[in-house]
Amino acid sequence: MDITQGAPFESFGLSEATMRAIHNKGYEVSTPVQAGCIPPMLAGKDVIAKAPTGTGKTMAFGIPIIERIDPESETVQAVILAPTRELAMQITEEMREVAVCHEGVRLVCLYGGQPIGKQINALKRRPQIVVATPGRLSDHMKRRTVVLNEVSTVVLDEADRMLDMGFIHDVRRILDKIPNRKNLGMFSATISREVMDISWIYQRDPEEITVQATQENKPDILQYRLDVDSDAKVDAIAAIPPIYFHLPEHAIAAYWNTISAAAPNTDFVIYNIPQLAGVALTMPLFAEMRKNPRVVAVKNSSMPVQDIQMFKDAGGEGFVVFNGPDEQFVGGRCMGADGGIGGTYGVMPELYLKMDECIRSGNISLAQKIQYTCDRIIYAMCGCHGNLYAVMKEIMRRREGLELGGVRPPLPGLAAGDSPKVDQCARMIDEAIETYCK
Repeated sequence: MDITQGAPFESFGLSEATMRAIHNKGYEVSTPVQAGCIPPMLAGKDVIAKAPTGTGKTMAFGIPIIERIDPESETVQAVILAPTRELAMQITEEMREVAVCHEGVRLVCLYGGQPIGKQINALKRRPQIVVATPGRLSDHMKRRTVVLNEVSTVVLDEADRMLDMGFIHDVRRILDKIPNRKNLGMFSATISREVMDISWIYQRDPEEITVQATQENKPDILQYRLDVDSDAKVDAIAAIPPIYFHLPEHAIAAYWNTISAAAPNTDFVIYNIPQLAGVALTMPLFAEMRKNPRVVAVKNSSMPVQDIQMFKDAGGEGFVVFNGPDEQFVGGRCMGADGGIGGTYGVMPELYLKMDECIRSGNISLAQKIQYTCDRIIYAMCGCHGNLYAVMKEIMRRREGLELGGVRPPLPGLAAGDSPKVDQCARMIDEAIETYCK
């Protein structure tokens, strides 16, 4: 449900201690995301909340967690996962401002970059709430320095960022090791396909809360512009990697359709690579793009091959789905991909054509052997210090005599020690072609 208004904190039936902490912070009325999430989380329900940054998400899950903590217990009862140590520390600080009014409620913050011995000592004080980054919590679980058998509530904050940063395996491992979990809260600025995958697997009939970005719930940020003469001294230049902002799906659809409209007689292929782009082609976004008659195909580079089946089903007759990840060409084609688009095809096209031939003829065993060989070649190329494409260009120069130049900054070119590795990769390609294609 869409939430547009807050509500008085008194309406939630909170304890006197929590109300005292809220009043100490100067709050009277909750933000929309707090109004939407506090009641179901107090009731022990699963929640998936989509809300912009700066709308009060920490207290939306922090207040119900602290309300449900048994201060007499010395076991961990709640786990909050955050993608970065900065966010984990921020969450801990905000929650401590509420917990301070609850005698006996203790928190600990676990993150990488801090001596683990210090964190082990903090865990010996028997905190009921653990705020952590996924990697560091996994480390403590392996060391058996934290026990999560009594955890009832888990929260994933900025779930989209966390999964985009490659923590999905840690997150799943942690959730699988919490046997008595009662509810799971997922908070995210965008609801990506990866977020929905976690929801489908681990949540039960979650309350869906959506808070749109409005003037009222945006954080109070003042922006200033200062114009100076062109010869004025510049002390520093700050640069961020593209792209900084997390785009909502309607903005992505508008962007893609604008590109398509600039070439109205040209077919349009959507490139879905969420692990690098930070944005996933969700089924609602896909349905919106299918309204554009020029959208005829998807290059799917998300790693789950299941996505290929979903796009094939939703795309309908005549819609084309290409397999993206070179390392799973065989898996993608067997799942129903119509073909493939891949960067490493350029250095060993014979091998990919042979794999495709094997799939079409039903010789899956041979296709698998060739796939394994290609994957080993890819791993070897990625083992160089230079960018993968710089390595491939050099391989094509040595094998085919093609002068393709290097790569453009900020991509790193070949390093001094890459030459023997490039030779090794070229030999591996030659040997594979000799084995499978002659």
